[in-house]
Amino acid sequence: MRGRLVVLLLLAGGFLVGGLLLTLLQRSRAAQSLVYSVNNVRELSQFALLSGAEDAQRARGTFPADPKFKPTPLDRFRELNVPAAVPAGTVFRPELPPDRRLSWIAPLLPTFNQSRQDTVALFGDLDLTRPWDAEPNASAARVPLRVLTSYAAPQRPNPSEPAGTQFVGIGGVGADAPTLPLGADLVAHPRAGCFRYDGLTPFAAVADGLSQTLLLGEVSTDLGPWLRGGPATVRTLDVGPGTRPVIGVGGQFGGNHLAGGIFGLADHGVRVLTPRTDPQFLANLCTIRGGDADHLPGE
Repeated sequence: MRGRLVVLLLLAGGFLVGGLLLTLLQRSRAAQSLVYSVNNVRELSQFALLSGAEDAQRARGTFPADPKFKPTPLDRFRELNVPAAVPAGTVFRPELPPDRRLSWIAPLLPTFNQSRQDTVALFGDLDLTRPWDAEPNASAARVPLRVLTSYAAPQRPNPSEPAGTQFVGIGGVGADAPTLPLGADLVAHPRAGCFRYDGLTPFAAVADGLSQTLLLGEVSTDLGPWLRGGPATVRTLDVGPGTRPVIGVGGQFGGNHLAGGIFGLADHGVRVLTPRTDPQFLANLCTIRGGDADHLPGE
C-alpha cells in the first residue's frame, strides 16, 4: 500500500513538473514569436527611419557626402523619390481601381533584408505598369514574403495561389479614408491615415506627431495578397455600431499573438496593443489628425 502511494506521488509530481515545463515552453515560444514579428514590423517601416536619417543629414549638409554612407539596396528605394514620406498605398495607375494596382509593398521590396530573402530580384521581376494579377506580376505574387509573416500564426500558402500578408498599412478611420485628399497646405481630413491610395503622405502632414500615429497593423482575418492594392494591403478602422472588435481573435487587427496586436508607428517604433484598447483611442492613433472628431459616413 505504501509503495503504491509513493508511485502515485511520483506520478503526480511528474505531471506537475511536466505541466510547468510545458507552460514555460509555450511562454518562451510566444515571447520568441512576438520578437520575430516585431522585427518584421521594424523592417517593413525602416523607410521611416531612413527618411529621418536623411533629413538629419541634409540639415547638417552631409547627405549624401557622409563618409559612412555606403550604397545599399535602399538606393533603389531612393530612386523612387519617396524620402520623408509614407509611400502611396498603391503604385498609382489612374486607369485602374486601387484593388487592381500593385500595393505599396512592391516599391519597398529593395529595402528589405536581402540576407533573409532576395526581394531585390523579386522587384526586378515586376512590371509596375500592369495590374497586380497580370503576368509577370501574378507569378511574383505567389512568392511568400518572410517580412510579412506573423510568427505566432504563420500562413501556410498554397503555391498555386497569391501569397498573403499579415501586416497592412493603416489608412485611417472609415472605409473611404484612403481616398480622402490631402490639401495643398498638408492639412489632412480628420479621418485620413498614413496611407492614401493615390499619393504620398509627407511626414510633415502628420500633425499628431510620428510617435503618436500608427503606420502598420497586424491582421489575422480576411488576409489578402501582398501584391494587391486596396483593402488587401491598406486597412482602415471601423468604429461604427455593430462592427467587429478592434483588436483580438476575429477582430479588425491582431488575433495572432496572446499579448495583443502589433502595430508600427510612423517614427519606426512598435507598440503592442491589447484587446482592452479603447476604440476611440485606437481611432485617434489611426489618423494623422487624431485629436479631431469627425463622423463616419452614414452616421
